[in-house]
Amino acid sequence: MKHEQHRNMNRFYILLNVLTFAAAAVNTGETPFPEFTVLTMLDDILMTYYDSVEEKAVMKVGQQLNEEKQTFADMIFGALHEGMRDQANFLKRHFNYTNGVHAEQRLDCCELLSHNKPGGMKMFDAFNGLNGMELDYDVHHHALHTETKWPIVFDTVKLEYNKKLYAYFLHPVCIEALETALKELKNHVFRKVKPRVRLMMKPHADSGGARVSCLATGFYPRHVNLTLLRNGQPVSEHLVSGGELLPNGDGTYQMRKSLEISAEELQQKNNYTCTATHLSLDNKLDIHWDYDPGPPTAVIASTVLLVILVCLVAPIAVFIMWKKRHVVSRTSSQSDYSAASTTEEKELEELKN
Repeated sequence: MKHEQHRNMNRFYILLNVLTFAAAAVNTGETPFPEFTVLTMLDDILMTYYDSVEEKAVMKVGQQLNEEKQTFADMIFGALHEGMRDQANFLKRHFNYTNGVHAEQRLDCCELLSHNKPGGMKMFDAFNGLNGMELDYDVHHHALHTETKWPIVFDTVKLEYNKKLYAYFLHPVCIEALETALKELKNHVFRKVKPRVRLMMKPHADSGGARVSCLATGFYPRHVNLTLLRNGQPVSEHLVSGGELLPNGDGTYQMRKSLEISAEELQQKNNYTCTATHLSLDNKLDIHWDYDPGPPTAVIASTVLLVILVCLVAPIAVFIMWKKRHVVSRTSSQSDYSAASTTEEKELEELKN
């Protein structure tokens, strides 16, 4: 059941970025980037990379492309390059851009629902980071919804052409690629890695307050619910900072939520709990931090003073004891020498007599 729920979220993305520069007659500068790049992704897994320098699709995970699929992928991406370059030049003229580097970004995605039922397909187009056009294809009603902020008009002929383009080419190709990717990367896509959860408190020396942080890391898939509780009650979201989902270098994710506590609140002996729910966990995971006021300030001061006195007195006492032993040792040696000398003098007197 959990696998079916996860499968509902499977999507195949084709992210197209065009960075236009002097070679495309769009600007006068140069960049270290290729003019055109393509990334294909299954959910958050990078599958394929293509750029206009190598002009070859490279698989990042799974099996390598055979000769037929390699030729097809390179042809499709090459055609996309030409089309997006023409549109980028059109938008450059429309917005009266003459210098600098300008970028057109496009995101195409399709989804596969439960029981391998094909979902819809969407396209988002942006220029210099601002959304300009959106196409939404409804496969079940064979309808194409268009929304544009650019001077691009979808008349009846153009709308029918794009509907057929989605119905007979773009959507089937995207769904086939998604089904193939799910089959080849099933173990990778459906893997479950449990989060490691920690609840930490960092005191603020300047204000006397503290920060309570709840950290969940090392989990996959990326969907996780992280909640901070005070005395068993959820803390209001507007008091909590963080909550951004961040990637780790090993393909897993992390999330942190923090709460600032004043010095007055810290003395209220509140108990804090970090609760995490994740697809890999059968039950929610609770990590507690119970209030521990620590030793009173007077006790700490007395302890520190005692340690200082011991450190000062101990060396003096050792020195005095060593001095006394040294004096006793010297006196004992002199007494022994005097006694021996007296005995020798008596023996000499007896011999003379």
